[in-house]
Amino acid sequence: MSWQHIRIARFGGPEVLELSEETTLPRPGPGEARIKVLAAGTGFTDAFIRRGRYPDFKGPLPFTPGY
Repeated sequence: MSWQHIRIARFGGPEVLELSEETTLPRPGPGEARIKVLAAGTGFTDAFIRRGRYPDFKGPLPFTPGY
């Protein structure tokens, strides 16, 4: 089973968004469940991180926005 997600590999405008496909999906651990997500949104903070203008962003790139 595979899954797709948008990732940010470098800072910039909307053109830096990349569609990435992962071929392995981790198995749920004890007490966890896997659900199928058809769509997910991003917000204001994600746009600022993408532009490189969010001072509290300390994560490494590439980065997958959203929760």
